[in-house]
Amino acid sequence: MRKRTLLAIFLFAGLALFSRWMVNQQSDEIGATASNQRSTIDYELENFVARSFDEKGFLVFQMNAPRMSKDTNSGVTRVSHPRILWPQRKTDKKTTLLADSGLISDDQNEIHLSGRVVVKSRSTLEGNDNQPIILRTEELSFNQTDRLLTSNVLISLTAPGLQLSGTGMNANLETEQISLQQQVKGQYETE
Repeated sequence: MRKRTLLAIFLFAGLALFSRWMVNQQSDEIGATASNQRSTIDYELENFVARSFDEKGFLVFQMNAPRMSKDTNSGVTRVSHPRILWPQRKTDKKTTLLADSGLISDDQNEIHLSGRVVVKSRSTLEGNDNQPIILRTEELSFNQTDRLLTSNVLISLTAPGLQLSGTGMNANLETEQISLQQQVKGQYETE
């Protein structure tokens, strides 16, 4: 073989080895990054039900969801497609909150719901065929201690014979008081 042919073979073999080494380095970096991201999850639950009871043993709060995970670095607990049941013994009503996702505060007192949030409030008395009050929005915060719902975005509320919309809301469903903040529009239909 000639020197030039032998030199070309060594040069191509060297380039091939160097290219392979570079590819391995990049995949090691990607693997390390993915491993670091995964290690920030403290725990993850699937298809869970969480219930909270008062001192007399009555159900105060229940959440069902297909997935929940807690991030150790940020302390944020994320819930996918939460369904929250909130029975109200004082008013004989049952309120259900649904959303695409939720963020739970560190003290687990505040839950911020987002993405197609729906709140339905219905009487639990037997023989009561009233239609539920339905509230729809894209963002809503739920405070368990104060039992309040708040939002700063567009809200639509439907009740029997009534349709309201507005921006921003404060609601205490225990006392059945809902306050829309701005740009309130309504339509009332008599039977």
